[in-house]
Amino acid sequence: MKKGKQCTICLIAFSILMFTIQPVLAIEYNLTTFDIPGSVETKILGINDAGQFVGLYSNPGWWEHYGFSSDGTGYTHVEYPGGYDTWATGINDNGLIVGRFAYSGFKYDGTTYTEIRVPNSLSTGAWDVNDSGNIVGRYRDANGDYRSFLYDGTSYQTLSSELGDVLGINDAGHIVGI
Repeated sequence: MKKGKQCTICLIAFSILMFTIQPVLAIEYNLTTFDIPGSVETKILGINDAGQFVGLYSNPGWWEHYGFSSDGTGYTHVEYPGGYDTWATGINDNGLIVGRFAYSGFKYDGTTYTEIRVPNSLSTGAWDVNDSGNIVGRYRDANGDYRSFLYDGTSYQTLSSELGDVLGINDAGHIVGI
């Protein structure tokens, strides 16, 4: 068979293939807006597989932020007891919420708030939590330098500075940062 005929046959086969294959995975996305009534700012910072999300909002005339959780139909105020400037930043599929307030991080299981504080740190913020309960975040050490951490519920591990600011952890334990 001549080279020109081979190319024509290949081109025809390729064309037929391209026009007959349908997309296998068509992903649909829905864009939904959400605002806390009366607030001047609402930011969604984390979402789980069920669509529950967490974030922060602020009211007119106040610099302080308040945390919240929502399923899209309403919202629940999330604020560390006695704390101020609360941000809810992550939620896992079990409904465990993590965040920060003032100079500490926290986790909230829907009933109990627990402070997350890297030992000897000037400040700590929890940013995300996976379904195993592993928490990642950022802290400021005694020298004033920012570092990222992983907390497994028992101990804190300082992460490589190459990760920058750690922002998330998935269920496989993969950690991302900027």
